[in-house]
Amino acid sequence: DETLWMNGAVGKFSCPGLLCLPGTFNVNGRQMTEDDLCNECPGDENSTFYGSTYCSALEKEQATRILKSMYDTMGGSRWYNQEGWSSSTDVCEWYGVECNEGSQVGSIALGANNLVGSLPEEIYEISGLESLWLYSNPITVGFSGIEKAKTLRSLQLDSTGLTSLDGIGGAPALSEIDVRFNRIDGKLPSELGKLSRLESFFCESNQLSGTLPKFEQNRKLISLRVGDNNFSGTLPAFNVH
Repeated sequence: DETLWMNGAVGKFSCPGLLCLPGTFNVNGRQMTEDDLCNECPGDENSTFYGSTYCSALEKEQATRILKSMYDTMGGSRWYNQEGWSSSTDVCEWYGVECNEGSQVGSIALGANNLVGSLPEEIYEISGLESLWLYSNPITVGFSGIEKAKTLRSLQLDSTGLTSLDGIGGAPALSEIDVRFNRIDGKLPSELGKLSRLESFFCESNQLSGTLPKFEQNRKLISLRVGDNNFSGTLPAFNVH
């Protein structure tokens, strides 16, 4: 009896209980409860794809809103290059922004571009974001909410004035971190061990101290730069890498 399929969801919700119909979506790709509806995706009316888990048009709209907030709060009118940021052009055409094939914002590269102020926490809510390069700008960056950046792989925050790495361990996909030439002090946080995909970690020229962690959980780590700090003790063997 097909009405019993998917734990009875097909019997309750018909076809959407199996897969969201073309032109609709939800995070599970199908309806599982009364409130878990498959919603219409603007501009996707001619799609033939069943079970969509996202809507590129809505995600792009959200990314545009977040980046406009970033422009407004980080002195955008004084950036060295602000092409597209104050216009109505497609976000994928803005300076420093690159989109992937699905039109998701995949990269933000605004290094040495005279950004100031605090990075909006909402930046981590941009779906599909893979790299965030803001190096050589005098900005304030925190990592609250970074766990929402499910696809963020590369983070370049060298020469920004960064003072803490608290929270950075929440980013599930991070593989490259560059926080050189900043003002981070104290011990390296143990939460770095949560970054199982970490391949390179650069923290040269800070005020870090204590012993280096063994990085035993970071089994993919292949490049480490920690010079010009105040570390002490024995260098880890790195025999698990």
